[in-house]
Amino acid sequence: EFSYDALLLTYAGTFVFSAQPQIGDIYTEITAKEWKVQYNGENSTIANPLPAMKDGEKMLREMYRDAGCKYGNTYSMVVFTNRNANVVASRNMPACHVVDLGKKLAEMKATTDNGAAIKEMRAAIEKHIKK
Repeated sequence: EFSYDALLLTYAGTFVFSAQPQIGDIYTEITAKEWKVQYNGENSTIANPLPAMKDGEKMLREMYRDAGCKYGNTYSMVVFTNRNANVVASRNMPACHVVDLGKKLAEMKATTDNGAAIKEMRAAIEKHIKK
């Protein structure tokens, strides 16, 4: 069983979100086990949530495949929600501040209609929930 803070069906596929409330400068690396956080001269770390989210991506892909859905792309995204958070991430990193989320989704073509059937994805999810 998997839990996410939000699920978004788009023309590019399904985005699953983990909302993070950290404050300060957050230094993200896709392969790091922990991400560094600096705030008021203090250093700390948080667990990288992306590895755990990959299991959920896999579950969604399998669910879409089983339902015959052609547009089963899935993406994980970590979104920092505290207004005093500063996310230090490479351009291709699936992490950003909530203020930058629209831009990040646009860069990933999530807001462009490429003919994908959102109805198919939604139907697959509803079918899975009813099991």
